Amino acid sequence: MPEISPFVFTEPLYCEKPSAWNEHTPFAFFLIEQLRPRLLVELGTQFGNSYFTFCQAIDALKLPAKAYGVDIWLSYSAIPFHGRQIYEHASRINNRHFSHFSNLLKMTFEEALPYFREGSIDLLHIDGMHDYASVKHDFESWLPKMSDQGVIIFHDSAVRDYGFGVWKLMEELMPKYPSFSFPFGNGLTVVCTGSKVPEAFLSFVKQAGDDAFTQQLFKTIGTQWALQHTLAHLQDELRTQQNLNAKLSETINERNAALADREHRLRLAEGSAASHLKQDVVHRFSLIKKWQRRQQKKKNLAVIENSALFDGAWYLKTYPDVQKTKLPAAKHYLQFGGMEGRNPSPAFDSAFYLEQNADVKASGMNPLLHFERFGRSEKRKYRALVPQADPQ
Repeated sequence: MPEISPFVFTEPLYCEKPSAWNEHTPFAFFLIEQLRPRLLVELGTQFGNSYFTFCQAIDALKLPAKAYGVDIWLSYSAIPFHGRQIYEHASRINNRHFSHFSNLLKMTFEEALPYFREGSIDLLHIDGMHDYASVKHDFESWLPKMSDQGVIIFHDSAVRDYGFGVWKLMEELMPKYPSFSFPFGNGLTVVCTGSKVPEAFLSFVKQAGDDAFTQQLFKTIGTQWALQHTLAHLQDELRTQQNLNAKLSETINERNAALADREHRLRLAEGSAASHLKQDVVHRFSLIKKWQRRQQKKKNLAVIENSALFDGAWYLKTYPDVQKTKLPAAKHYLQFGGMEGRNPSPAFDSAFYLEQNADVKASGMNPLLHFERFGRSEKRKYRALVPQADPQ
């Protein structure tokens, strides 16, 4: 069994978004140090928390390796960003730090297959669609690309709800290949498919699943980094919110001062002049209220547009009658579609959310708007539609 070196305590530099994967960053450093892959491929890169941890390890160890992150970078459930924003975020990190050996392939997993010859990949990370049929298809499609030293890792192998089926595939694979699992961080399973995986690593794999020290060591270090990055992320959000609150308070104070000034002038005025001035104040106050309502509507629309659970193209394609209204997809869903039971994307079932939350339905508030503003933090239940396979 290989010695676990201090390299596992390396601080991950690019896990910028809270993610269950962050708990596995110490093991990612250990994996690269032990396997020293010549070719690394990740299926499902998103923000790059896992991918850039691998790249950081490759760079730190100065390995002569090539790395490829494959993703279509659409909007993902539980991530409040559009796919374009996610891709731009990942590209900035890759271009600044790892472009001398790393490439991001913006395509489906099927489209990426021809770019890799059979028997070439030493380390493959599968973290795309998580339903059983999809993850099994990914495994079977990419298995011929694995080298004789090949190791495949599967994230989310401990999740048994939300339609996830990685665990089911693991029950089929683990009896066939040397393998083990970490149960924390949504689960991470290592499967050694190659016939010439280094003996030291095979020894580790055979013991790690039942070795309490190994399990607790990686869990403890991983939890520390995950909590540290989550805290940093929350502090950034708090600072952003504080800045917004300060600007809002300044605006309110300015408008209150203006209203106070007009009220003072109103009290000094007499007769018809006072009456006209009062009407002017009332009118301007009404305009302010209208402005505030318009701003709130814009904010609500922005919440829908920026939600990872909203896909405008999918919405228009699924509900062709919306195009006749000439309303943008997000505006139609916000004003009408949500309460009509229409879904903003395959990742969010509007009718189910309203059924589960009678208070939301009674309030008349758009279901996705309520979920993003309140439901997510309140841990209210929601579900996706029937899981679909990756686009072909």
